[in-house]
Amino acid sequence: MKVDYHQSYIWPLWLRLIHWAMALGVVVLATSGWLLGSGLVVNEQLRDVLLGMHLPAGQFLAAALAARLVMLFLNKDVGGWKAMQITREGARAAGEMFRFYLAFGRRQMPAFHSHDPLWKLIYPAFFLLLGIQALTGLAFQYGAMRRVLRVGSDVLDTLHSAGAWLVLWVVGLHVAAVLLRKVRSQGYEVSSMLHGHRLFKVDREGSVDVQSMMAPSVSVTLDLSGKSKR
Repeated sequence: MKVDYHQSYIWPLWLRLIHWAMALGVVVLATSGWLLGSGLVVNEQLRDVLLGMHLPAGQFLAAALAARLVMLFLNKDVGGWKAMQITREGARAAGEMFRFYLAFGRRQMPAFHSHDPLWKLIYPAFFLLLGIQALTGLAFQYGAMRRVLRVGSDVLDTLHSAGAWLVLWVVGLHVAAVLLRKVRSQGYEVSSMLHGHRLFKVDREGSVDVQSMMAPSVSVTLDLSGKSKR
């Protein structure tokens, strides 16, 4: 079968902006938080500067997360909750994707249209984790919240630090997964969150996806308008 490449617009601008806003917030929070808790910074003025970065970055990330959750319920396209649902075929693809990662990309990668079928299972937990981080961070800053929650500063500090490490692990695995998919496929896995497009392999009639992208028995159908259907 002769194959053509088809570029399809997948990720809307608002979703890409929220994605990069959350990424920026995590980077600033991780850097400033590690320096504040490392004991390496003894200069009080520098500590004040780092604290002045950490707190607004946390509020910025919380706002980006809130926007993402709102759009999760309002959007009817790839950014909405329906696109995050796990179907029977999606569960099978998630299993195939897990084996693909476990083999470090040496297995056939299952096909998917937008969201990685395995990461669909992780995103809700990650959003919850970010929400807990925002809550513990705000409670650590405001005594009134600590009194309402009835927790001490030591407990909050422990929870917030443990949550930060979990966030970094998830983000690191996410970056590694994207890079591995980039190596094993010919799509725009890395740059798609910049311009919003993905590259698919289709037959000359534009009806069958023959590249690794959902379970082998599932195809992604592309029409000439650039939209995609399953």
